[in-house]
Amino acid sequence: MERRPSFRVPAPRLAGFGKIALAGVLWGTAPIAFEIVRDETAASAYAVSAARMTIAAVALLAVMAVTRGRAPALGLLRVRPWMVVGMGVGVAVYQTTWFAAMTYVGVSVATVVCLGAAPLLVIVWEAVRDPRGVTLASMLTLLIGVLGLVLVCVPGAEVSTETSWIGMALASVSAVTFATCMVVGRSLALAGEPRALTTVTTVVSALTLLPFLFVSGTERISPGAALALTYLGVVTLAVGYLLLYSGLQTVRTSSATLAALLEPATATVLAVWLLGEVLTGPEVAGVALILVALVVAGSRDE
Repeated sequence: MERRPSFRVPAPRLAGFGKIALAGVLWGTAPIAFEIVRDETAASAYAVSAARMTIAAVALLAVMAVTRGRAPALGLLRVRPWMVVGMGVGVAVYQTTWFAAMTYVGVSVATVVCLGAAPLLVIVWEAVRDPRGVTLASMLTLLIGVLGLVLVCVPGAEVSTETSWIGMALASVSAVTFATCMVVGRSLALAGEPRALTTVTTVVSALTLLPFLFVSGTERISPGAALALTYLGVVTLAVGYLLLYSGLQTVRTSSATLAALLEPATATVLAVWLLGEVLTGPEVAGVALILVALVVAGSRDE
């Protein structure tokens, strides 16, 4: 009797995809907390980014000290020092260029360019390395997700400045750096323990962004802003990247970048729930398409 092929996804891969999807949701909560900090302080976007990265690094180092997890981190640094340092610098670069792009072309356009181009760049990389691993179904799933991203972000897009080309260039740099970090991150995740990887790369990122803190100076912040800043560092960065690197151990890089599309989808839903904004038809369709793409990608990831 001929056995029918099984389409069940192995539990580790499904769990890994779920972790990356949860990371995307956590990243999607960042804009609300970010606005709280910006509304109650005079700090620049770059200073806030540097501060939350520093908080994340301190939190991860504290956990490492309590759990005696120094050995895996030092081992990872000994085995692949340049990849770890490059990954940490890369995370700092793509976050900084993304924020910088927003000042020229707005949040919507910067998000479409960065999160839309990154999955395409990754799947091209995977096709070059292993053409058999990229199927028509995976390409269609990716295009559905990117179309959803465009529908979610375009209604709020406003680009009218003469320097918009600078913003597009910065967003493109962010996209390339983000895609590269995802590829390198998967390689490192397969070679080391996720918590050690998260700690060392975050420390490198914090050191890279530290000059922004010195330039911005010091000022008193309200308890609400301090709480929001702590949330940005501990939850959206430390926990978010721990989930990402843990998921990358079992999930293809292209599927991981697709799961990151949950970030703008989550931010859109939260804007409706917490800020009372009204969703447009394209935004509803965009969120639905992103969810469809994620379900398909999660069930087909190989």
